[in-house]
Amino acid sequence: MYYAEEVRQVEEFGTPDVELKDAEVKVAHQLIEALATDWDPEKYHDSFQENLKKLIQTKLEGGKVVEIDKPKKLAPVVDLMAALKQSLAEMEGKKKPAATTKSAEEAVAATGKSRRGR
Repeated sequence: MYYAEEVRQVEEFGTPDVELKDAEVKVAHQLIEALATDWDPEKYHDSFQENLKKLIQTKLEGGKVVEIDKPKKLAPVVDLMAALKQSLAEMEGKKKPAATTKSAEEAVAATGKSRRGR
């Protein structure tokens, strides 16, 4: 949270010029009501703060704080563009070439026209 003097005022910021339909507003209110529940702090647990308190208490009692081992090998980073290109290339190999009919080839040959001649 910030105090009012810590927040910079922006003149252009405000309500956008958008027309809201009554049906959209009604559905939005229904969705909010469906998802709304009473606050239950017992559902949430701060394990970081508890572990930090245990660490401090161990240190105050003269115990030894053991450093946690870092992961030896990180998960490989997947290049999404390369994976997509590979997938598309595999799909191209599976596609059957478009079959040309003899009647279409004969019609082009009979007229003597080609795409280059146009």
